[in-house]
Amino acid sequence: MKGTLFENQIKEYGDIFQKDNVYQISNAPLEPVNPKYKDRDGECSIRFGGRTMVQPVTTEIVPNKVHYVPLASVSYESDPDDRYDILGLVLFISDIITITTEHGIEHPVRDISVIDHSANDCLYMDDLTKNKDSKLLSWKTEPVIAGFLGLRVATNRGFTLSSNLSTSIDTNPTGEEFIVFQDWVMANQTELESKIIQLLNTKNPTAEKSILTIEQVINRKGTLDFGSIARVLSSNDFYVAVGPSYILTKKQVLSWVLKDVS
Repeated sequence: MKGTLFENQIKEYGDIFQKDNVYQISNAPLEPVNPKYKDRDGECSIRFGGRTMVQPVTTEIVPNKVHYVPLASVSYESDPDDRYDILGLVLFISDIITITTEHGIEHPVRDISVIDHSANDCLYMDDLTKNKDSKLLSWKTEPVIAGFLGLRVATNRGFTLSSNLSTSIDTNPTGEEFIVFQDWVMANQTELESKIIQLLNTKNPTAEKSILTIEQVINRKGTLDFGSIARVLSSNDFYVAVGPSYILTKKQVLSWVLKDVS
C-alpha cells in the first residue's frame, strides 16, 4: 500500500506519520498504483483528501520479511512490472555523472556494481543518486553488504537493474539470509578483493598505460601472433568498435559483431 502527500497535505499529515507506526485511515479512496511505481501486482495507493482522517493505533508491529532473489535468477526478459529485492556485496560506486536523453532532458546517474554467491560476475545498477548513506559510500574502506529493494530490469544501457520511486536501500540487513551471505563474503574475501581491484582498474585506468593498435602489435612482432596480441590486450587499454551485423538471432534481434580494435 502506498500513499503520497502533496503540498498542503505535507504540513497537515507530515508530522503525524512516523516510521513503523500503525494508523487507522478513513475517507481515503484507494486507487491502482501506476505500473512503473508498483512493487507487486494488484498494489493500490491511498489518495488523501480534505475529509481524510488519520488516527494512530497502538499495536504490536510484525516487520515484513524480505525475500531476496539471487542475481543469477534476474532475467533479461523480465516483465516491466517485475521488481527484485537483491542482497549483494558492493564492489564499486561511481561518481555522479549527468546524462542527456534524446529529448534533451538531463538526469544525474550513479552506477553501482554488486555481486552475490550466485553470480560469477557483478551486476550493475544505476540512478541511485539520491542515496547518501555514509555506510554505503564507505565501500572503499570496508565491505558493504546491502539490500536493494524494489529494483527493476533496464536494458537501455545494457543489462542493468535500475531504481525507481519505490526503491529503498538497507545498509543494515538482518536475518538468516544475511548471516549466510556474510559467511560467504568472509570465505571468499581474497577473490572478492581481486574483483574490486579489477573493477577499479577498469573504471579508473592509470595514465601510464599506452594504447596500441592491432597494426602496431603486428609490426612489433613482424608476424600475426595471436598469443602476443592477447597478452598485449590484456595489459593495455584499448578501444573496441562494434556494429550491427546482417544476422538475426533466434529472438529476431539484430546481432552486433566486433568491427575493430584500436
